[in-house]
Amino acid sequence: PPPPPPPPPPRCTWIEDADWTLGRGGREKVVEGLTSEECCDACRLAPDRCAAAVYSSVSDVPPNACWMKSTLGSRLHKPGVRSCSPAALLTMAAKAADGEAASAAPAADVDPFGPSYN
Repeated sequence: PPPPPPPPPPRCTWIEDADWTLGRGGREKVVEGLTSEECCDACRLAPDRCAAAVYSSVSDVPPNACWMKSTLGSRLHKPGVRSCSPAALLTMAAKAADGEAASAAPAADVDPFGPSYN
């Protein structure tokens, strides 16, 4: 029999133990009841409203919740938290936060979430 097909590539880029402050004018929406993969998929399906999603740890309030962020500010070390992005944006932001040059920056000063997102 032929070998099985390779697994599909990951849909999102993950950074472990990383949270993000909001960029200037940014908003976030907290969604409970999603798995971390569903959280990242929700962000991936709303690229105009979600620069990155942060999946909270079991010790956060609320635990295991999806924090969708419209803009990214500073990267914070937070054990147990996972940050994901549907594109290379999060990787570029992480490099910038670590002092490395980035070829593009997160879309700052944009509030695509609208008034229903707090």
